[in-house]
Amino acid sequence: MINLTDLPNDILLLIFSMVEGEITDNPFIRISKNLKISILNHHRHHTTPLMYKKYCMTNPYSCIFPFTLSRLECVCKLFSEVSKQLWEPIFIQHIRNGKVYKHPNNYNYKKKYYSKIIPYYKKIMVFYYKDREYSREMFHIKSNNSYVYMKYIKKAIEHEYIDNPELRYQVEGLLGHEPTLRNTWTLDLNFEGMVRCRRKSVLEKDIYKRRSQVAHQYHTIYQKIYNSMKNY
Repeated sequence: MINLTDLPNDILLLIFSMVEGEITDNPFIRISKNLKISILNHHRHHTTPLMYKKYCMTNPYSCIFPFTLSRLECVCKLFSEVSKQLWEPIFIQHIRNGKVYKHPNNYNYKKKYYSKIIPYYKKIMVFYYKDREYSREMFHIKSNNSYVYMKYIKKAIEHEYIDNPELRYQVEGLLGHEPTLRNTWTLDLNFEGMVRCRRKSVLEKDIYKRRSQVAHQYHTIYQKIYNSMKNY
């Protein structure tokens, strides 16, 4: 039985060029309606699997995309040697719209391709970093406010102030958030108002805790991708 590694390099090169992957593994690629490829610099647009399938049917020898190509390089030494030859054609196809260079060159096409998609991953990495830091700040604020409300609620119960529904409380020491600073403020509330605000703060505290954890996970993932490409 013949294995893939027994095939000539030019045959392997042709096979690899036809390997389809998941478009979701290459989120930086945009395929237009006329099946032209461009590189995104943000993550607000996504190419659908159906559009990718249509592209592969029209361009059967240009199906392989960077993520799949990088995986093939890691299979074995032979696959790595053959796969490296595909970085030039996909760079020409994706980045230069099929226009080959007029003069011979010794470019590292994988590095050149990476340089085009690094900004995409940097933006996502920065986005999740900012979201994580904001969520952590809001978690601290909501934790503080939950504590402050509970302090006033306990005081009202201990002194039996709750028997007077008309009594108002000046709840001091609450934290607010502005884009450039953290500020303290006071609310004028009755007992029921304090209870409602306490419940709301506890709920929001848990939401921001989870949000910061998710943002941290994604920031770690994209930071790893970004660093691997930048240091290639």
